[in-house]
Amino acid sequence: MFNKTQLTFLVATLFCGLSTAFMFPLVGLYLVDELSASPVQMGGFLAVMVLSGVVASAWLAKCSDQGMSRKYIVIAAQVCFAISALVLAASRDFYLALVTVVLFLSISACSIPQTFTLGREYSDRELGAKGTVFLSYMRAGIAAAWVIGPPLAFLLKEQFGFSITFVISAVSALVMLVMVAFLPEYRQSTRESAAATTRADTHGTDHNWLKNTSVVLFLLSTVAMFSANNMYITALPLYLTKELAIGSQWAGYLMGLAALFEIPFMILVGYLAPKLGNKRLMLAGLVSGSIFYAGLLMTEQVWLLLALQLFNGVFIAISACLGMLLIQDLMKSRMGMATTLFGNAQQLSMLVGSLGVGLVAQYMSYYAVFAVSLSAALIALCLLMMVKEAKPAPISDDFVAPPCAG
Repeated sequence: MFNKTQLTFLVATLFCGLSTAFMFPLVGLYLVDELSASPVQMGGFLAVMVLSGVVASAWLAKCSDQGMSRKYIVIAAQVCFAISALVLAASRDFYLALVTVVLFLSISACSIPQTFTLGREYSDRELGAKGTVFLSYMRAGIAAAWVIGPPLAFLLKEQFGFSITFVISAVSALVMLVMVAFLPEYRQSTRESAAATTRADTHGTDHNWLKNTSVVLFLLSTVAMFSANNMYITALPLYLTKELAIGSQWAGYLMGLAALFEIPFMILVGYLAPKLGNKRLMLAGLVSGSIFYAGLLMTEQVWLLLALQLFNGVFIAISACLGMLLIQDLMKSRMGMATTLFGNAQQLSMLVGSLGVGLVAQYMSYYAVFAVSLSAALIALCLLMMVKEAKPAPISDDFVAPPCAG
C-alpha cells in the first residue's frame, strides 16, 4: 500500500506526535508537583513557552521559504526538543526550566508544520491526485500518537516518575530525527518560487480583512473555542489529582479516548461538509463542546468523565478540521492570508488559555477553569452564529490542513 518513502514519512509523523504526547500533557503537573510552581507561575511559564515557540517557528518558516533545508530545520528542531526533555528530566529548578523552554523547546515548535510541508512537497511531486490521501494518513499519524501517548505518559509517570517519562519523550524525538534523515526533499523551482513571491507581494500587505465583519467574528470565535480546549487540557491532570484525589493516569485515559473518538469523526466530517456546510457543522461541534464542558461541571464520576469524551472528540475533530476551510470560504481571493490568520488565532488561543488557567486556578480552583471553558465555548458559538457563510471555496494550492489531534 505504501512505498518505503511513504512509510518513512508516516513513522516520522507518528514519533513526532509521540514525543509531544509524552511531554506536553504532563508539563502543568510537572511544574506544580516537581518545581513547586504556583498556578500563576505555571500560567506564565506556559505563556512564555507558547510565545517563544510562535516567534521561533515564524522565523524558521521564513528561513525555509528563503531556501534553508527543511530537513535540517526539522533535525535541528528534534535535537532541541530532546535537549529540552532531558533538561526537564534532570532539573528541578523553575528558572532553568524556563530558560530551556525559551532557548531550545521553542525551536522544536516548527517540527510538525515543517514535516507536513516536506510531505506536501513530496506528494505534489510524486503522488499527484493521491497526495491528499497521503497527507490525510500523515494527519492520522498525529491523531494516533495522541491516542496512545497521553495514557502511556501518565502511566509511566505514576510508575517511574517524570524523569523517565521525559527521557522516553526525548528518545521518541531522536527516532523521528533518524526517520527524517532518510526523507527526500523537493525544493520549489525558480519559477515556482518567483510566483509564490509575487502572490505574497500582492496579498501580504492587504489588511481589508479587518473590514470584513464575518472574518473578524470568526477569528474571535476561533480564539474563544481553542482557548476553551487549551484551558481544559492544562487543567485536567491538576484537577484530577489536586481536587478529586484521582491518579493522574486517568488524565491520560481521558485524553487518549478523546483522540480516539476524533479519528472517525475526522473522516465523517469530510463526507458531511459538502452536504451540510462548514458553518453548520462548526456550530454542531461547538454545541457538542458546550455539552462537554457543562458535563464536567456536573459530575465527578470517572465513568461519566470517560463518556463525556465523545462530545469532546466531536468538538475537536470538527473545529480543528473545518475551521481553516471556513475562513478560506470567507476569504476566497486570499487563501494564504486566511491560513495565516487562522494559525495566528490558534496560537493566540494557546496564550490566552495558558494565562487563563493560571489566574483562575490561583484565585479560584481548577474546577472553575471548566466553567470558564464553558463560557468561552458559548461565546464562540454566539460569535459563529453571527458569521455570514460564504459558498465553499476550492482548496488552495498552498493549503495543508493541520493535524487534528486534540
